[in-house]
Amino acid sequence: MGMLATLVGVAMGWLLAPLWVPLFLARWAYLVLRCAQGRVDFAIKIVGASFEEVWFLVTHLPSGLQMLWAHRAVQGVVYTHYKDTELVMDIYNDRPGQPVVVFVYGGAWCSGARWMYTLTAARLAEELQATVVVPDYLFYPHASMVEMAEQLGRADRYVRAAFPSAPEVWWCGHSAGAHLIMLYHLRLFIDAPHRSGSNSVESAAAAAGRAGSRRSVSPAAPQMATKLHHVDELEAVSLWPTPYRMLGGGGAEPGTSPPPHEVPFKRTHAPPAGLILLSGVYDIRQHLEYETARGVHLLSGMKNATFGYYEANSPACILEQLRDAHSDDELRRLFAAFPKTLVVHGSQDLTVSHGHAHSLHWLLSAVGIESELHHRLRLTHVGMVTHIHNAAASPLLPVVKRFMGVGA
Repeated sequence: MGMLATLVGVAMGWLLAPLWVPLFLARWAYLVLRCAQGRVDFAIKIVGASFEEVWFLVTHLPSGLQMLWAHRAVQGVVYTHYKDTELVMDIYNDRPGQPVVVFVYGGAWCSGARWMYTLTAARLAEELQATVVVPDYLFYPHASMVEMAEQLGRADRYVRAAFPSAPEVWWCGHSAGAHLIMLYHLRLFIDAPHRSGSNSVESAAAAAGRAGSRRSVSPAAPQMATKLHHVDELEAVSLWPTPYRMLGGGGAEPGTSPPPHEVPFKRTHAPPAGLILLSGVYDIRQHLEYETARGVHLLSGMKNATFGYYEANSPACILEQLRDAHSDDELRRLFAAFPKTLVVHGSQDLTVSHGHAHSLHWLLSAVGIESELHHRLRLTHVGMVTHIHNAAASPLLPVVKRFMGVGA
C-alpha cells in the first residue's frame, strides 16, 4: 500500500510539475552561478536540498489530496479583513461549553493554507475534546512577521467573541506558527499600552530591534547547537522579491515599514489557559545561520519577513533583553498572568535546531513563566504534525493531553 501511495504521488507530482518546476529551475541557475564562482560546497547543499524537497512533495501528495477532499466538509468563517483581504478560519467540532484550541500552522513565514491541516485539526478536536480553530493569515511577501502576529490578535478577539461559553482557550502552533504565537503573546505583555507606570519594559523590548543591537547571552544560558558565522556577513541574495533594502544586522530602510516595536498590541481579555509550541524557531539570527549552513535560506521567507529586525522578532532575544534590564521581582510581576507554556521539539528534527526549544524554556523559566520542555520525542519536523493523524502511534498527543488536563 505504501508503494502504491508513492507511485500515485510520483504521478501526481509530474502532473503538477508547473507548480514547482520554475522554482526548481531558478535554484539550478543559481547553482551554476555558484559553481562558476568556485563555491562547489555551496552548490552541493543546494542540490541536496532540492532533491529532498521534490521527494517530499511526491511522497506526501496522497495525504495532501486526502486532506483537500476531507476539507470540503469544513465551513470557513470570515474573521476579519486585513489589507483588503478576507481572512477565513475553519472551525472543527463546534459545540458549546467545551475548550477552544487555536491551531496556527507554519510554512517558513511564506507559505501554507488551513486546508492542509484538515486531518490534524479534526484529530486534535476528537482527542482533546475541544473545538479546534485554524485561521488563515497573510504571510510574506504580503505581511511582515509583526503583521502576522497582529492578524493572530484579530483571530484571538474573534474567537473570544464567538465562543463566550468556552471554559478555556488554548493556542497551539507548529514551526513558524509556534514562533508567531510566542511573539504575539509576548508583545501583549511588553507593549501593554493598557498598563500604567514606567515604560521601561517597552524600552527594553524596543532596544532589541534597534539597528546594530546585539544581545549578550548570559554565560549560564544554554547556547544554540549551531554557531557558524556572523549573519551580518551573509550575502543579501534571495529568490524572494525584496521591495525594501535589507540591512544585515538591525533595521529596515526608513519609510518602508514601521519598526516592530512601534506597532502596539493591546490586551482586551484574559490570557489563554496555555501555549503549546511545536518545533518552533525563537531566535531569528541563529536560525538564519542554521538555514544558510543547510543551503535552504534561499527558499525561506524568514529573513525578509523580519524587515531586518531580527532581535525584535525573536522571542528568545526579547526575553534575554528583559532579563538583563529588570530585576526578578519586576519580571515576575510583568509575567504573573502569562499563560503556562509547553515547548516540544522532536529528537529527529533536522529542519530546526533543538537549541531553540532549550533556550526558550530556560529563558521562560528565568523570567518566572511556567514552562515545560519535551525534547526526546522521536519525531521529525513534519512528523510532529503528521503523527497526530494516527492517534494511537503519536507520542505527542499524551504529552499535550497531560499538559491540558484532558481526561484527568
